[in-house]
Amino acid sequence: MFRDFDEFYIPAMCSGLNAFNASIAIHTGKGFEVLTLDKKQPWSVPDFKSPHVVEIARKLQNQTPLGMFRLDTNEFICCYDENAVYVNQHGDISRSVIMEYIGKANSATLKLEFLLLFHDNFVEIRDVQNGRLKQVIEGKDIRCLEDGGRDMSQTVKMVMRHPKNEELQLVLELVNKVGE
Repeated sequence: MFRDFDEFYIPAMCSGLNAFNASIAIHTGKGFEVLTLDKKQPWSVPDFKSPHVVEIARKLQNQTPLGMFRLDTNEFICCYDENAVYVNQHGDISRSVIMEYIGKANSATLKLEFLLLFHDNFVEIRDVQNGRLKQVIEGKDIRCLEDGGRDMSQTVKMVMRHPKNEELQLVLELVNKVGE
């Protein structure tokens, strides 16, 4: 049984959310709306009002937000379907570099130090700190089943069409083997 806990309103179509300790980031058609749990006042992230981020704002203008992930106490990464940008805790763009993907992603998740971007026919794995491509996993009809949530010990699970029998699917678990 569910009960109402609290109410808030976001004046846009919402497609997802990311929960943090004291706030939530809501994915909308305009980008990300961050809502603090105490004041319930949303603000748009990233902040594109500064003149030095005009080019970044233009690149992200018609992109779909996929997720906002905490990197450390002062920085987040905002992932869209074709690019990602780094923002500080106030929503200002913190790095002048924009991370460009190989293709158009359907979903994104952060696991340890890696950003995983799920496309229809491949998974792009990038170093979240510098954006460098670490690995590409190819397949057909790839989907993320479970992103492991906030528990870093949990693994990411995905599904793809079997390469030899199109009537079957493979369920795969992505395991970090770095350092072994």
